[in-house]
Amino acid sequence: MTSRAGNATAVLRTTLIVVGVLASLYVAYLLRRPIAWLAIALFIALALAPPVRLLSRWMRRGFAIALVYVGLLLVPIGLALVVVPPVVTQVQHFVDDAPRYAADVRDFIENNRTLRRLQEEYDLGGQLQAKAAELPSKVGSAASLLAGLGIGLVNSVLAVVTILVLAAFMLAGGPRWRDGVLSALPVEQAAAWRRVSDDIAGAVGNYVGGALAQAVIAGASSYVVMLILGIPFSGPLAVLIAVLDLIPLIGATIGAMLVAIVSVFVGFPAATVIWGIWAIVYQQVENNVIQPRIQSRAVDVQPFIVLVAVLFGGALFGIIGALMAAPAAASAQIVIREVVRQRRDLRTATQGTSPLAATGRWGLDRMATGQRHCEGVVMSRLADPFVLGPGVGERIQNAVGGPVTFKLRGEQSNGQLTVFENLVPSGEGPPLHVHTHEHECIYVLAGELRVQFGERFGRAAAGSFVFIPRGTGHCFQNIAPDDARVLVMFTPAGMEQFFERFAVVVDRMTPDEAYRIIGREVGMKVIGPPLPDYRDGRLDRREADRCR
Repeated sequence: MTSRAGNATAVLRTTLIVVGVLASLYVAYLLRRPIAWLAIALFIALALAPPVRLLSRWMRRGFAIALVYVGLLLVPIGLALVVVPPVVTQVQHFVDDAPRYAADVRDFIENNRTLRRLQEEYDLGGQLQAKAAELPSKVGSAASLLAGLGIGLVNSVLAVVTILVLAAFMLAGGPRWRDGVLSALPVEQAAAWRRVSDDIAGAVGNYVGGALAQAVIAGASSYVVMLILGIPFSGPLAVLIAVLDLIPLIGATIGAMLVAIVSVFVGFPAATVIWGIWAIVYQQVENNVIQPRIQSRAVDVQPFIVLVAVLFGGALFGIIGALMAAPAAASAQIVIREVVRQRRDLRTATQGTSPLAATGRWGLDRMATGQRHCEGVVMSRLADPFVLGPGVGERIQNAVGGPVTFKLRGEQSNGQLTVFENLVPSGEGPPLHVHTHEHECIYVLAGELRVQFGERFGRAAAGSFVFIPRGTGHCFQNIAPDDARVLVMFTPAGMEQFFERFAVVVDRMTPDEAYRIIGREVGMKVIGPPLPDYRDGRLDRREADRCR
């Protein structure tokens, strides 16, 4: 009886899962258009993030987004000014000269015996000339056709506006949304996925910037060659080549073939042959010299995977999907690598071996200054013994201006201890604050600090040790002319989260805002301002000597 009940439960569970999957797929199919818009908006937001981040250093993020959007909207206007006038002029010239072209064709027919016989039977030249004479009047009737396309154009414009608005919201709130989601994860997982998101954003930004630079080079060089060969519509064709060059692997070839077709009508065979040779040579130079140099900072993806991604993206989203294919493939590659790494490290930890020790030479083989380390430590127990050399450790930006290099993290000490080396610039230091959970110890390796405990002050030169019990209001300042180097210890652990989150928001808020907002999340409360800069003459040396 129990076996039958278990089988029925399993069948019911399987049926519900299948129904749920089918229902989800059906809903996704119904929402395919807004989902596609969201995907395109995310791509645009990631592509625009680097210039927004750069401008945010000198202005508020909202103004930076607005300025970047103004530049983005100026691009199609500039392209239209390059493409539309010569096209309109050439079309008007063609319409005006159409009767003469028809007369030339009729003369050619009459001078050819075979064509002359067809002319006598069907009057081909006369019909062609009659149709050509009617062509100017047909141009006016084209307005009705354009009116019929008006609804589709309006819908396309509305879609573009919606996508740009979505991208603007993602640019403004995306980092905050990401931090909110990651805050719900354990510290080690949050740090890993924050690194993944940063890598994806960097890959997309680097790819887009490199692709645009490559497209500009392709369009400009092709324009010069077309001018030399006398190929008409050089400006519009150069713009077309630049746009098609954005499509990985096949875009430049398509653009070259279109120009070759145009050259057949104006300079065959000389112009066509020269253009073909130029296109082949440039394609090789672009693939082997320009593209590797420009895209050297982007994530490397195998050409076969890029081609498959282009085909799939084009089938799903058209030309936009083809443009998004390569960065999407790079993003998928980053996520897959992170998932594989986490599974491998988890399996290593389960088997009882620390990933630090598993790397060989006590974990030193994988470590290099200035990079994130200890990324494989996902266990909540004591790590195996290890040695870190000078300057080695996970290095992130500190809230007071200098970098922090972690030597021991909470996940390596079963949550008992955090140790990091801190480089404090001259005159810098945190505001007056209090830790509600951790005791703090500071050992001064180089330089000299002025330390405040509540209403008391002290000075700590190189070799000094400072102990700050939890609940004690404190702050410090580097009063040496050069950078101070200190070793900071917290027990129990947990302050890693503050520095990791600060490194994420450093471009979006001031240090004071970061201290107050992020500090609340880790049990740190700001209760006063930083110490006044000793270099402006306001430092009271008698105060500093009270508890020397």
